[in-house]
Amino acid sequence: MKNKFDKFLLIFLWLIIATLATCFWFNIKFGFNIFSKENWDYLAYMQASQQSVTPLFYISLIVSVFLSIFGLYLLLRPRRRIIKISTKTQHNQDTNISTTSHQQASTGTNYFAPVPERPKRLNQQQILPVPTNQPIQRSATHTIPTTAPVPTAQNAFINPTAPEIKWNKQEITHIFESAGYVIKAPPKINGLQTILFAIGTNETIWIGATDCDTATLSDRIATIQQIFSDTLEDIEIDINAFIMNKTPIAPTANILVFDNTHTLDEYIKAHPNPQLTTEEQENFDAFSSYISTVIEYLGRI
Repeated sequence: MKNKFDKFLLIFLWLIIATLATCFWFNIKFGFNIFSKENWDYLAYMQASQQSVTPLFYISLIVSVFLSIFGLYLLLRPRRRIIKISTKTQHNQDTNISTTSHQQASTGTNYFAPVPERPKRLNQQQILPVPTNQPIQRSATHTIPTTAPVPTAQNAFINPTAPEIKWNKQEITHIFESAGYVIKAPPKINGLQTILFAIGTNETIWIGATDCDTATLSDRIATIQQIFSDTLEDIEIDINAFIMNKTPIAPTANILVFDNTHTLDEYIKAHPNPQLTTEEQENFDAFSSYISTVIEYLGRI
């Protein structure tokens, strides 16, 4: 709101400057006061009586109007998005990782967990020692206790149980594609893997997650908004979010909750992406490129 008010003040100031400059020029060049009704009446009389008026007067009038309109265009035209995302921290981390890897390679250090050695078989005398002061009864039998086998790293991950797929990502993606939204690769934000990331007209974003609480998703949205705040000026980006959760949870002011894809489909069909105009296409392409950079950055933090 403050940015819009500042822009209004700039437009008002420019109109005042253009008007005063025009008034000053016509006064010193033609002795014509643009605020005087009598001067305009006299000009109309000269035109009606076909008296000659210097062409420079009309040229000056056209130029002053053109400059006023052109100045308004410069103030109101949409600006290209300038992305300033610092990757210095990530670069240092990558450098440290590369240095550590080089040191490990030079010293022969191996950070993989070693395979535990199979315990050696113990003989009968080690398990049940026989006192030396008693004769050995060779006919007696001793029961050797059995021990549970020790799992090794080789057989610890045999036949892992695959996680149950609860939601169809392709179906959710198709719902938004059919409504006219542009799909981006869903990022993993601070440990939360999103299922959908889509953009639309007028700097709109849709973020989807599954089987999580609203507080968790709201925290990840705050992370994205902080990046927008640090890298953009005078641009407001609307973030819409939803959670696919079969367990009933209460939605919030900015996070919707759906328990099945059918209700999600009905809602998105009722709120499709507005169609882009020719003038908006260039801005949307810049916005799309900016969001791709933000998604790449989110994968690094």
